[in-house]
Amino acid sequence: MSTFAQSNYAAHNYKNFRPVYPPQFYEYLKKHFVSKPNLAIDLGCGTGQATFELANLAESVVGVDNSATMIDQARASSHPDNVSFRVGNDRTFADGVSPDSVDLITVAEAAHWFDLAPFYKTAHEILRKDGILAIWGYCDQTIQEYPAVSDITEKYSYHPDYLGKFWDQGRDRLHHFYSDDKIPDTLFRDVEYRFNSSKELSPQEKLEISKQMTFKEFMDYFRTYSAYHTWLAARGGSEEDIFDRMQREIMDRTGLKLESTITVKWNTVYMFGRK
Repeated sequence: MSTFAQSNYAAHNYKNFRPVYPPQFYEYLKKHFVSKPNLAIDLGCGTGQATFELANLAESVVGVDNSATMIDQARASSHPDNVSFRVGNDRTFADGVSPDSVDLITVAEAAHWFDLAPFYKTAHEILRKDGILAIWGYCDQTIQEYPAVSDITEKYSYHPDYLGKFWDQGRDRLHHFYSDDKIPDTLFRDVEYRFNSSKELSPQEKLEISKQMTFKEFMDYFRTYSAYHTWLAARGGSEEDIFDRMQREIMDRTGLKLESTITVKWNTVYMFGRK
């Protein structure tokens, strides 16, 4: 998560080009509570994408992120009075928080950067009895009209000759959808784990992330990757932009133009656990 914390990371691009989480997912999360949660902490909140949605679910929501740039962007956005933000990370988010005082802890598209074993213990300590830990995220995608393009995006995203060696430690955990890092049933009960493949649209899924976008917007999304930011710092200016190369390869194979409209779906995963 260190790349996102750098002051020169373009947080506005993250806000503009990242996909959003569907309303039915928050409705499903809400069903896990008998009454309205009093306090929710959204850890790794970024620009507040999930934090603002949680404002409708809990009486008070605190967004916490390691990046002061992201927090500044979140604070600058119009948001409800019951939402606040502060800088922190998986090691410090519970500082000043009383044990057994939090009803909901959410982590959207961020837990793969955490030291998860101590994080799970800390989350358990500050949650109230019956409180919920909810972790979710998305990783990699399929253009529904051109599924074969995925081998190109996979190559540029993960092959060591391209962006593979520029990812911060932890990306591999999300790439494998927390298969080895699930919420432990030794600390939590009623643990749920659900993976949703990007290969085909499945609107009945709780966490279905798909979007119609132009091919240009699709390419802009890739430029929000933390690995791309790191690549730019190391190679930018010394060789052709890595995603310009990927864009050309996709266009040559498919005939897509920048203004072409495509349907993109992301692989998703969510995990819930109750204290």
